[in-house]
Amino acid sequence: MSHSLEFLKSQEIFLVKEEQKLATKFKNGVSFNQTERHSNPLRIIRQALQKIRFSKDYGVCEECGENIPIERLRAQPMAILCVDCRDAAEKKAEKIKRTMPEARQSSIMGMANV
Repeated sequence: MSHSLEFLKSQEIFLVKEEQKLATKFKNGVSFNQTERHSNPLRIIRQALQKIRFSKDYGVCEECGENIPIERLRAQPMAILCVDCRDAAEKKAEKIKRTMPEARQSSIMGMANV
């Protein structure tokens, strides 16, 4: 992976702060909206932190294996897909959405958000 140690440390600090905010909201009984419940933002943040701290594959697209550009990670620190793979996942989710009943659409659409 070609992301600098300094960049990874800044992402880790940001993610820890986001994790703390979400954990506090959850502890205080704030409920998440439907999309947040499906994507489980706390779990996504913790997975990103695990990648930074232990597996060293933070910033690597889980679909194609290419590095996710730093600009995308700065904008979306929990990104697990590069832009091309994210776009392909969104197109696939849209195609599925058109063929599925409404009750299942919200859960399918949440899969392409990261």
